[in-house]
Amino acid sequence: MIQRDAKKNKPSLYSISFLLKVLLVVTTCFMLATFYVSVKIHDKYDKILNESNKLRTDTLRKVVTDTDANTNSNVQRDHCDGTPSSKQAISKQAISKQAISKQNKDDTSNGIDTPKYPAYLKSSKSIRSEFASRYGGESNAIPMLSKGIITFPPSKNKKKGKNDSGIQHTAKRILRAIALSTPFVMAFGGYSVTAGRGNYFNQSFPFVVERILTEPFHALGIDLISRNAAIGGIPSLPYGFCQANFLGKDADLVSWDFGMNEGVSAEGLETYLRHSISSLEKAPMFVLLDTNRFRRWLLQHYVDRGMIVDPIAVQRPGDGNDLGIHEFLSPDNDEMMPLGFQDWNTWGAPPGAPGQAAWHPKYKEHELLGWMIAMHLLKAMDVAVAIMNKDHNWKLEYVNSDALKPKSLGKPNYQDSSKISSLLHGTPQQNPNDEEKWTMNTVSCRTSFRPGGMLESSLVDIVTSPATLDLEPTTIKSDEVYAKGWVLDIGQMERNTKQKLITNYGPNGLGYIDMKLALYGVPQSGTLSLWLSLNASNNKIKHATTPQDANKYIKTLIICEVNEKRGDKECNMKTDVTYKISDRVVTSVTTVMAAGAAYLKKPVCVHVDIPKDAKISTRDDGKNKGVMLDVTVTGGGVTEQMVLVRFRMLFGKNTHEEEEEEEEESKSEFVFDP
Repeated sequence: MIQRDAKKNKPSLYSISFLLKVLLVVTTCFMLATFYVSVKIHDKYDKILNESNKLRTDTLRKVVTDTDANTNSNVQRDHCDGTPSSKQAISKQAISKQAISKQNKDDTSNGIDTPKYPAYLKSSKSIRSEFASRYGGESNAIPMLSKGIITFPPSKNKKKGKNDSGIQHTAKRILRAIALSTPFVMAFGGYSVTAGRGNYFNQSFPFVVERILTEPFHALGIDLISRNAAIGGIPSLPYGFCQANFLGKDADLVSWDFGMNEGVSAEGLETYLRHSISSLEKAPMFVLLDTNRFRRWLLQHYVDRGMIVDPIAVQRPGDGNDLGIHEFLSPDNDEMMPLGFQDWNTWGAPPGAPGQAAWHPKYKEHELLGWMIAMHLLKAMDVAVAIMNKDHNWKLEYVNSDALKPKSLGKPNYQDSSKISSLLHGTPQQNPNDEEKWTMNTVSCRTSFRPGGMLESSLVDIVTSPATLDLEPTTIKSDEVYAKGWVLDIGQMERNTKQKLITNYGPNGLGYIDMKLALYGVPQSGTLSLWLSLNASNNKIKHATTPQDANKYIKTLIICEVNEKRGDKECNMKTDVTYKISDRVVTSVTTVMAAGAAYLKKPVCVHVDIPKDAKISTRDDGKNKGVMLDVTVTGGGVTEQMVLVRFRMLFGKNTHEEEEEEEEESKSEFVFDP
């Protein structure tokens, strides 16, 4: 919630930003923020990988200095959204892709011993050579990489002397994309570190990975897409409930970067991980931008139980000691150091840009993070190419998009007895003590946060009451605007930061795309009405002919406020806001105390019970069935003359089947998060 200037008699803000249909709802005196088993490793892969290594020459070539200089200058010339700086650059990229495909086609031989992907092999060799050159030669670069990328072989394989790092499974993901002729999608979640604060947005490590690997992926006939969906200053929940909105359902790789906000606990990570496995179509590869031992243990635990197959943890370079590169980071004789370590303490953005704090990585650290992740993926690409060279019928095996999904989730490591436990960790299919048969709820999320509302339906799409949704977010809205209804807006701190970026660096600022947009309201704004459709979550309800009890279909409703700095006198989501569901007043509202659902040690979500007499209603001539959620700011516990409410909403659903009155009903869980 935002405190407005009391001396000028301005109101505090409430906002809503998420609506989740396992139903999670989040409000803080209201900000309605719109966001937004184990596979057995066959010995044949080791043999194939060895054959792949023979197909390429490992002798390192010297990378000419002007090539590196061009690489650096291109970074500065690129638009800050990570896209090429001109249509000409895009055109050249397309021509390059066509030329590579033609080269692969022309050079293909029917001979079984002839490499079929010479363009890829050439690109792979060049990248490896540049990596070694940039980071002090092969003798330094390879040990650094082994320390920087932590893999998780199954414990049973370690005991048998096998060192499977999950590379084979990552290769399968790449082969699946090639077989289906779909892009390989990397989607990075997190907050200010991943967003690249202090640098240009397109200098953040997700785009470094993309720039390095675009050519070899093109050589294999597919595109590489990197999405940086990080949002500065947010916790892992409710973001983690809405991964389809932020990361995309089609992601082949996702990441987690919330450790700075969540101490040493792995509880928030487990919830995030279980949702990435269940809510995204491909049970994507998991990248942990953290090396905390509890979180690494959790990933190992999930690998050993067959729920994930190829996670990695990435070590941030920091002062260099953890990677064994501290001797390269001395400011003395900087120009004599390998290129990757030069200007190590220089930010990518001009001096004084927002975010240039000690806890944020500078540009060269982002580059190193990107290079390490890229080199790990390149190793998996080598395995994929070796398989394609070896097996003419490889597509038959790897075209199945479900091949890497676990048959079921196991029992969570962290137990939760709250009313939203099913949203956090799922439910047992039969016996609660069954270690391997748990099911997560299917979550449908609505959010106004950017970039969340850009991949899935936005929160504003379900607003049915009068509201102002089309004003420029960075402009200050008058009390007269708020008196007409709820307003799509941002908090004052974020507004000040965005205005500074525009003033100092032009309309695109530093290129960042994240924004905590939320629906804001004051008591004078009246009631905010949101239509929660159940059609997509339950087939049975489509054919129901009589009014049904809403609590038979909606399992959980959570509302979260916008996560911002706020004091103890700010509005209270439990006492200063009134909720109605299908015209029935909600009488039970409790604070969500789940790990990962707090910002600056303050919880950001509440759980709203579904009234027993609330009924499912219809719209659009009976074709659309659901419930109406009404939110009204009362301000009873706030001393200011007016209270603005900011809401974030999540909207999700639970496919969990429960037996009630001798028949099974599918319940939904809804989440609102500002």
